[in-house]
Order: sequence, then C-alpha cells, then structure tokens
Amino acid sequence: MIVNSVGAFVSPQTSKGKNGPISPVSRSSGDPCPKGRRGFGSSRRPKGLQKRLHAARDMAAALPADGGNYAYAAPSVGPDGTVWAVPQYGEDLLRAPGLVSTPKFAKRVRPGLSGISVHGRKQVRASCRLMEDFRRQTAMWTVTLLDEDYFSLSIDGSWPKFQRRIVDLLVRYLKAHGDPAVVIGVCEVGAKRFARTGRPDPHLHLVTTGWGSRDQEGRWLLRPDVMDELVAKACQYAGLPSANRPACSRVEPVRHSVSSYLSKYLTKQMPVQLSDVDAAAQELIPRQWWNQSQACKAMVDGCLVKLPPAFAAFCVRHAILMERLELGRGGVRTVGWKKTKLAEMPIEVWRFKFRSPEALMVAMELYALWVANDEELDVGALVMSG
Repeated sequence: MIVNSVGAFVSPQTSKGKNGPISPVSRSSGDPCPKGRRGFGSSRRPKGLQKRLHAARDMAAALPADGGNYAYAAPSVGPDGTVWAVPQYGEDLLRAPGLVSTPKFAKRVRPGLSGISVHGRKQVRASCRLMEDFRRQTAMWTVTLLDEDYFSLSIDGSWPKFQRRIVDLLVRYLKAHGDPAVVIGVCEVGAKRFARTGRPDPHLHLVTTGWGSRDQEGRWLLRPDVMDELVAKACQYAGLPSANRPACSRVEPVRHSVSSYLSKYLTKQMPVQLSDVDAAAQELIPRQWWNQSQACKAMVDGCLVKLPPAFAAFCVRHAILMERLELGRGGVRTVGWKKTKLAEMPIEVWRFKFRSPEALMVAMELYALWVANDEELDVGALVMSG
C-alpha cells in the first residue's frame, strides 16, 4: 500500500511490516503576521536561522521510525544544510572506535603548520551563519601587536598564551556585564608584514556580541579604552613588558554580513614557507588558528539536526526526486587524497546540500513516508502538503 499524501509528517496510516503506524507530528506553518505601527498587518518576516533549525531539529527527534540498517554514519545537518553519506564498513567501521592503530614511529607534525583545520573552518562558518540573526549586536575586534612584542613572543614561545588569554578576558568581561559572550575568531598572518619583518607575525580577528550595549554606568560596553586594557592585560599575562601600544586594538560594528567579515580569512593561504622562517620565528605560527567561546559552541551544537543512518540512504536513492522538487543539489565531492604505491587516489563522499531548513523538513516528510511504505515511494501518487 502506498500512502498518497504527506502531511507533517503524514496523516495516521497503517503500514505493512515492522514499522507500525505513523503518528501525526505537529509543525507550525509559519510566523504570525506582526502588526505595523498603526495596527495594520505587515508582511510576513522569515524566522531567524536558529529558530528554523530548531524546528527542523525537533521534527527530526520526532521521526516515527529510524528505517532499516544501512552502512552509513548517522548524519548531522548544521547551518550549511549538508547531509553527508559517509560509509561505515570494513576499515571505516574499525577506525571509528579507534581499532586501527597508527604506526608506532609515525612522524607527528606540530599542529597549525598546515593552517586552519577542516573542523575549524566548519565551526567558523557555522557560527557566522547563525550570528547573522543578531548581526546588529556584533562587532569585529582586530588585535595587532608591535614588532618588538612579536620578537619577544617568538623567543619565549608565548603566542598561544596571549591568544588564549585575550579571548578569555573578552568573554569574562562580556559576561560580567550581562552579555551572552558569543565570540568566534580566527588568526591571520599578513603577507605584507611577513615581507617586512621576515616573521610570521599573527594577528586576531574576533567577531563578538556586545555592540550597542551599555554598562551599569551608561557607557558603551565595547569602547576603545576597555579594549586597549584587555590587550594590555593579555600582554602582561604572556610575559610582555608594559608599553604604550597605540592602534593595537580596533573595534568596529559588523555592518553588512558576519560571514563576509571572516570568510576572506578562511580562504587565505598562509603566506609562509617553513623553509623561509627561522626556527625561533616558527613559534609564532599559531597552533590553533581559530577560537570559539562556550556560548558560541553551544549555539552551534544546539542547531545540529541529528538524523538516522537510513536518512542518508534515502537521500542517495532519491536525490533526483529531491532535485526536481528544488530541495537542493546532490553529488560526489572529493574530501581528501589517499596515497598509494602508484599514485594518489581521491577520497570521495556523496552529499546533498539542502536549500533551506524548510527544504530539509520536506525531505524528512518524504523520508517518513518512505519508511512507512516499506521503503517504497510512488512519486506519481505524492501530494505534497502546502
């Protein structure tokens, strides 16, 4: 029997097999139209990305069935709306619980020499997408030290101390004044400065909440004298001498897009070849190229939509259908390279990128219908819910 309608999820139906009946799950059709200044209804405004992802997350948690057993990892969909069909079998299944050991004498490379990690890029991009919901309350804080400071940090190897301390001081200051302290930041090594000094002198770009807020005395929360004081305290913690550091701290509001402010630093390659850098100066190359406050991490983790492994199999089988419904685009993407004795082989993973959280929710309705009908889907009989 093929169920011929898809509700949210679907109307109560009886299905064959072990899945049993599908219970209806409520889902709001949208925000109510807010009233204008004179009491007239204004145009409907879209929800923020966080609320839309929360709705998709709640819908995924209420899926009536997990589907069959498939050799895919359970996908988690974040703000980018991408479902990865990662195989979990053979060597991949052993590697997940750590049963495949690395060579005993494998050479370990110091973290950070290859730039920001893939996980770091994902976290920064996801944080920036979510911070668009409250962009007017965010600011970009750029911290650049003096030449003599970088020289001292290269000798002592204290750049990691300064980097951690500057973020920690900012978060503590914001929380002390009632701000949630949502902070995400990246390091950058400037090509012009490297050409002038011959050192990979890093500086920080931090996007933080607190712009437009005031303290108990009515002063702006993110004001120049306070930010300069935070830099001075972090320098003292890192062992740098007290000094006048003009123009080392600059704070400005995010006017257009949070993502555009940090995305350009993620695409830049490190303009440094290790062979061109002295051993002492290599200590300035960041070990951690990005920083994230606990509130920012909790914001990203709270927007993850966790789905059963069978959902990945459903997306692979019905990618063409979902593309025709304009829910997104699917395909194979190269995520890395595996060295063999003869050549380097690409590591390819299939993915489907949904256009929006609403498109993901439509796919979950189709998935529920697919499970209810013993993994059969009659496209011609489908009547999508409005």
